Amino acid sequence: MNAPRRTRRPAPPSEEAARTLAAIEAVVRANQRQVISLRTATARFLRQERLSLTDFLVLQLISLAADDEQPASPQEICRQLDISASTLTSITERLCAAEFVVRQRHDTDRRRTALLPTDSATALLQRHHRLLTRSYAEALAAHPGATLTTVQAVIDTLNAGNILCANRLELPMGS
Repeated sequence: MNAPRRTRRPAPPSEEAARTLAAIEAVVRANQRQVISLRTATARFLRQERLSLTDFLVLQLISLAADDEQPASPQEICRQLDISASTLTSITERLCAAEFVVRQRHDTDRRRTALLPTDSATALLQRHHRLLTRSYAEALAAHPGATLTTVQAVIDTLNAGNILCANRLELPMGS
């Protein structure tokens, strides 16, 4: 019978590594606060429009896909928001009834549907964007030394980290 192997405890991180880790943890908390604040502001904006936050996220994805000249596919929206097809169907029914979205059947495959934003959706998204732009401009004015290029680079880096985390947590279909 073999004797149990002793496992070595990893060496404690150096002081510099510990400071770096603490700084990254502070960035994570700050990013989470920012996401929550943005969610709160968006929810308050949407209350006036009688839309839910999830409805708005679907509308944003449909609009972003249209901006890229790639009609949004229901499957991709479900994957990105981690929602079921039946949930998306309910949301798109509400968005169509509110005249924010139109469904377009594929030319050759009638089973495929593309979701496209209407002019009303574009106007709503632009109002939300202008509201955020004014608020961000006011907040950034308090930091005249911060260059917008640096701010954008930091936000892009945090977004890349969020995407990496989401991809690592994604489960294969059927799990």
